Order: sequence, then structure tokens, then C-alpha cells
Amino acid sequence: MPFIIADGKKIFYEIHGEHGDYILMLNGLMMTTGSWLPLLPTLKENFRVICLDMHDMGQSEKMDGDYKSTVQVDAVRCLADHLGIRRMNLCGTSYGGTIALLFALRYPERTGKVMVFNTLAYADAYLTEVGRLWQKGALSYDCDTYYDEFVPFVYSPAYFEAHKETIYQRKEMIRPLITKEYCDSIVRLSKSVEGYDIRSRLGEIQAPVLVVGCDQDYLTPMPQQRMLAERIPSAKFVLIPGAGHGVVFEDSYAIVMLMLGWFREIRVIPVF
Repeated sequence: MPFIIADGKKIFYEIHGEHGDYILMLNGLMMTTGSWLPLLPTLKENFRVICLDMHDMGQSEKMDGDYKSTVQVDAVRCLADHLGIRRMNLCGTSYGGTIALLFALRYPERTGKVMVFNTLAYADAYLTEVGRLWQKGALSYDCDTYYDEFVPFVYSPAYFEAHKETIYQRKEMIRPLITKEYCDSIVRLSKSVEGYDIRSRLGEIQAPVLVVGCDQDYLTPMPQQRMLAERIPSAKFVLIPGAGHGVVFEDSYAIVMLMLGWFREIRVIPVF
């Protein structure tokens, strides 16, 4: 399996597709490289898609203590160096979206196009309290407590009602994975975003950024999502109506279509 070393820890990645531009997919807090599987059949026909388990995620080596989310930015740079990619296109959701924006700020010369969805400009009081609730659930080391604490926040109300049985069936699939080591890693990941705030620096982001918002996302409310679009100079904004924070699962088709349009630079000639 392919690994790189970042900050002394092994970081897992995989590449899908053999032609086209590279796009690095950046996970949400509780995602892994496997979370992108619904998108890959189409994406790998058009791009070389890199899926990455950042520190404390999936198949990557676990960290020893607390850290700030900026450590993930260094891991992205290490991966770009390892693969010889001068400019990296980035696509991130939630936690991964914040890492994409932090990378664009720290390494503007290494950043290509960026797409973020369900992403914040800062960790507000509401998100911080939700994160602490998740930490409490994880520290119970009990699958039922942990899963039941975070699931209602992830999906839109309509999707949750329509798919509640399936959503809770997934709990049984992940039950063997909910170990003490995993739960401790979730706590560290959640803590790492506390204090995150780039509101005053959004105007410094040089890369073109597609901001994708979902009007039923209550973890990253619309004012937060629109703030990114309004303050980033080269940003465009797209709204997916009826979707929640877990739009990558609720409407993967919409995400794939937006990626095809954004990263392939499809040009539309206006007709008057």
C-alpha cells in the first residue's frame, strides 16, 4: 500500500485514474479514502484522483497527542512533493475543506483550483459545542453512543427521515471499527479544528474557489458558506437545495457534476 511520511507518521493515499489533472480529495472529520467510492467511477475517467487519509484518519498512522489542523496542511504538501505535483487541485468537504483553504493560504504557488463544500470560515461557538458533544460520545468507547451522537447532525431532515433505517444499519457495519484507538483519533481530530478562524484572511486566497453550499446543512449554516463566496476574490457559489452536511452521501451525483464542470474548465459562451 502507498504511504508517505509526514511529521514522522505514515500517511496513506491512493490514486485512481491514469490521465487528466490531479485532484486531491480531502476527507471530512469522520471520513476515509473509502468514503469517496461512489464518486470514483466517473471521476477516474476524467482525472487522476488522489484520495488521502490525513493524520488520524483511516489507514494512516495514529498521532501521539493533540495538534492543530495545520499539521494536515504539511501532510498535503509532503504528498505533493512526493508525487512531483507542482500545483495541486483540491476538493474538500467540511474538515477537508478547511484544510484546502489553509493550504491555499500557506502555499498559493502550489494551489491550483479549489472546490469546497459544507466548509466554514471559522469554528463558531455552535460547531465547537457540537464537536465537544462528539468528543464525549467518542470517549464513551461505545459504538451506539458514539454513532447516535453524531448521525442526526450529518444529514438533512428529509434524507434522514427517508433513509433512517439504512443509516442505522450502517452502525452494524462499522461496529467492529469503533475501537479505543479509533475513538481517541476522532477526539484529536475534533479538537484540532477548535480555534480555526481565517475570516480576516479570506481576501488573501488567490486560487479560484468553487464554494458549494447546502441549504439544509445545520453544521455549516448558510451565512458561513456565503461568507466564503463573498470574501474570497475569485470565488463562485453554487447552492444544492434540500441537501445537508453529508451531501457527498445524499447527492453524490451533484458533487460529481460540479467537479466535472469546475475542474475541466468548461467554458460557456453567452448568447444575446
